[in-house]
Amino acid sequence: MPPGSGGSLIVLALILAIIVSEWRCHRRAQPRPQVRWFITAVTLLGVALVCSLLDATRRWCVPEDHIFQGHAAWHVLSAASLLSAFIHYRQFDRALAR
Repeated sequence: MPPGSGGSLIVLALILAIIVSEWRCHRRAQPRPQVRWFITAVTLLGVALVCSLLDATRRWCVPEDHIFQGHAAWHVLSAASLLSAFIHYRQFDRALAR
């Protein structure tokens, strides 16, 4: 195993668990919720995971560059993923308020 891949495996397992959980809820929901922002969130998180792996394996690790490197990309893409997930789950506000 490359260094740092243990955490990445956990993130990958969590991504898969989120997808399965959302799929199961989506099947039962009436009316069907929109999934565009959910797909965006999962895609961004997957790309962020790849950036993290590239950083952990030192393939895209440039300590002198504080903006354009795998670790920085991981943080930016993960934040964008959280924003997309927030937008996705916001559609359920009214239903949960009842």
